[in-house]
Amino acid sequence: MKYRIGTRGSRLALAQTELVKRRLEQSYPEHEFEIQVIQTKGDRIQNVPLDQIGDKGVFVKEIEEKLLLGDIHIGVHSMKDMPSDPAEGLLFTKAWKREDPRDVLVLREAKSLEQLPLGAVIATGSRRREFQMKRLRPDIRITGIRGNIDTRLQKMEEQKLDGILLAAAGLHRLGLRERISQYFEPEEMIPAPAQGTLALEIRKEDTTLRQMLDSLSDAETEQEAGAERSFLKMVGGDCHLPVGACCEKTENGGFRMRVLYGNETGERLAAVCVEGEDPARLAQDAVAAVGGKLAGQVYLVGAGPGDPGLITVRGLEAIRQADCILYDRLISPLLLEEAKPECEKIYVGKENHHHRLEQEEINRLLVEKAYEYPRVVRLKGGDVYVFGRGGEEGMALAEKGICFQVIPG
Repeated sequence: MKYRIGTRGSRLALAQTELVKRRLEQSYPEHEFEIQVIQTKGDRIQNVPLDQIGDKGVFVKEIEEKLLLGDIHIGVHSMKDMPSDPAEGLLFTKAWKREDPRDVLVLREAKSLEQLPLGAVIATGSRRREFQMKRLRPDIRITGIRGNIDTRLQKMEEQKLDGILLAAAGLHRLGLRERISQYFEPEEMIPAPAQGTLALEIRKEDTTLRQMLDSLSDAETEQEAGAERSFLKMVGGDCHLPVGACCEKTENGGFRMRVLYGNETGERLAAVCVEGEDPARLAQDAVAAVGGKLAGQVYLVGAGPGDPGLITVRGLEAIRQADCILYDRLISPLLLEEAKPECEKIYVGKENHHHRLEQEEINRLLVEKAYEYPRVVRLKGGDVYVFGRGGEEGMALAEKGICFQVIPG
């Protein structure tokens, strides 16, 4: 049978897909494999930062559409560029052995970070790399950059940049190891979740192909990349936020995972390290550790029977101090007027047969705002627990290690 393998057209994407094609040809000589290049939205728009043109799907959607139509059988991606879940009807096969997951520094003249002069200019398109570089060298000036590896290397020379931050895996796969000036260990710069790992995507119905690809997988990579991706999914990370995760097997046979999470500006940024025997459990432990270190305080407040004069003194105090309020349909506008002018107010009310937001989405939004603000109020009509979903919201916060208080109505 002839299998068509879809990929983006960059030199790195093609190099990665050639690796996949060669391995499949060696393992299954009875079949034919050919490469089909597919242009994505991320390839077409090169002059706009990624966080302004969409999420991770900008490099994925067109390839997934071809898979669903049956025009190709396998989509090859960099796993770090993939959304948490594939499109409906598709799946990721088990991970093959990953390349070096570390970030690296490519310098134009200097030999290392320490040799760079004060105020040196380093380019990156990643907030995660930007904020971590500023921690290593606060004097460094960061400038944005887009394009494939060759384009970035060319821009470094043309614009006389002092250096650029890249992934080791891409340079290795392109045979450009000699361009690397310095590797950053995970304790210095935490890589993107699943960096260095290829994502092989197929239709769910293609069970024979799935067995073929899974038989070539690497158990350790599957565990490590799986834990990193689980962390990404649980924190709800996207290209707007600095998110890093690196899971490694330790000498005693357990696992260690370092993670990074913060807001868009980098003002709130937390890096933690957790260890354990089960890599799947590590993601939950890491989320809880980040929540305990980074998240603000959440107040689940009952507004009382309706009259704004009947809210508790403690509840009114919470409203007046809130940086963000998520409120229900029955909340009196007079209570919202008590909030600070700069307080963000988000309506999440429900009515019979018409929910503005599903409860799961409210839970997710509550967690997201807890990471963003020091004080968040979830303002509910009546009481937090009586005829309310305060229990579910409290559990969602507790799972993320986020502190909350209940103020009854």
